[in-house]
Amino acid sequence: MKSNHVYYVCRFLPDYRRPILAALRASWPGRVTVCHGQPPSRGNALATLTSSQFDEDSIELTNYWLRGEAAVYQGFAPVRRALQPGDIVLLEESPRTLNLMSFVRFCKRNGNPVVLWGHFSSNERRFDDKNLADRYRIRLARTA
Repeated sequence: MKSNHVYYVCRFLPDYRRPILAALRASWPGRVTVCHGQPPSRGNALATLTSSQFDEDSIELTNYWLRGEAAVYQGFAPVRRALQPGDIVLLEESPRTLNLMSFVRFCKRNGNPVVLWGHFSSNERRFDDKNLADRYRIRLARTA
């Protein structure tokens, strides 16, 4: 079943991505719903990239941050309830999101195409197929 509804799902929404999503909404023939939580804390470096603003077509997710910004368990339940078979999921690729693989698997079983959006590498080190995070990224990409 085809759908023109895109769900962009991310840990939190940096302000610099808002113009990109506005352009996607303007050019996409269907709806674009942004699903995100909040950054770890107001004193954190990630918090300076975003405001707490949610727009009219968004779904607020609950984030459970662990060890500052080291990892997050994201409450995907509101997105799971909203998704219809054929809806497209544009998903932030981040090995820091602990339950990301289970959400990708849910989407695939539910009939939702998944597109991963991310760097797929570390900015601090070279790609290494022996590195656990890099191996996870490859596995995630193959699953999606």
